[in-house]
Amino acid sequence: SCQRRSQRALQLPDESGQPQTEDPSSDKRPWAIDNSIELCVEGEEEKYLGKALLLDKLLASSRATAVRMLNEGSISCPDSFCLVHATSLGKYYILFQGRPGSKSEALAALGVTESELLLNSCRRRLEPDDYLVCVDRSTGITIGVSVIRESDETLYIDAFLDGPGLVKDWNARPPEKWQPNEGQVNPGDLIIEVNGARGSANALVEECRLHKVLFMILRRSKEKPADAEAKPAPAGAVNVDRQTSGEPSTEVSLNMGASVREYSVEVQKREGSALGVDVVVGSDGGTLSIDGIGPGLIAEWNEQSPEEKRVRAGDMIIEVNGIAGDVDRMVEQVRLGDDLRMTLRRGKVPDPA
Repeated sequence: SCQRRSQRALQLPDESGQPQTEDPSSDKRPWAIDNSIELCVEGEEEKYLGKALLLDKLLASSRATAVRMLNEGSISCPDSFCLVHATSLGKYYILFQGRPGSKSEALAALGVTESELLLNSCRRRLEPDDYLVCVDRSTGITIGVSVIRESDETLYIDAFLDGPGLVKDWNARPPEKWQPNEGQVNPGDLIIEVNGARGSANALVEECRLHKVLFMILRRSKEKPADAEAKPAPAGAVNVDRQTSGEPSTEVSLNMGASVREYSVEVQKREGSALGVDVVVGSDGGTLSIDGIGPGLIAEWNEQSPEEKRVRAGDMIIEVNGIAGDVDRMVEQVRLGDDLRMTLRRGKVPDPA
């Protein structure tokens, strides 16, 4: 059965500020942030208007708010899909119900494909040294690279593995197949995003393992690698092709070692409990910075934990229940989840007011 949610849930600047509640008589929530796709940025929405209902921008100014209001019945949608304007991000999203066929109906009504939208979304996030790589694992061929966690957020391409590989095939394409912003992969380059996930090396590996079609953003190495030939994976490297049958992977942390700047927090909500933290969106747009700590579950965690695992103001929440890089989905996890597993990164302690 559902428990009553925290009365002091995490808040973002564009949220309504109202407590999140649920109907204890039903566990069915047809709308969820996971069931959304980035459609376009502000200024490109005109061609889609009239093809799907656009929710009132004043009432639903983010995906999290739209999902909450649709599930509560505060706003209604006669179809199984609608459009949401995320004001703080300057983007429009397709939001669809979880029932089979809803996503296909939405894409057909708007005259777009999911691959097209994912590719356009990736292109909008490219920086000067970035390039795109798109591979499809449904052919049964492996990705064919070994990676090492270069930092907490990115994966370093260490080598091409022996034998066939999708990345090798990508690099070998004829000139007429190349599109703008695409590039050849070199050892030494960094994977910074996979299918929209970024900000967590663990999340990047999981995306590669769990999905067939991969839209990746890589960042060019500043130095040309000395050896770009295929070679066996070194100790500590990760095979991103290994399947996990949908279970969370532990191989990354075991083989690479956890950063001393990262730590984990696990709390369980109970009747009338509050997390007890105030947050703001981090400067990178994909993390939540802890602005203050008051009475609640985090304060209780701090009392029971050693110094190195105590949450401090200024620390960054980088992952919640496996979700990283998307603050809307992270906040939804905090609001709706009873068991919270969070990864935080040490930050600077704010100057006293």
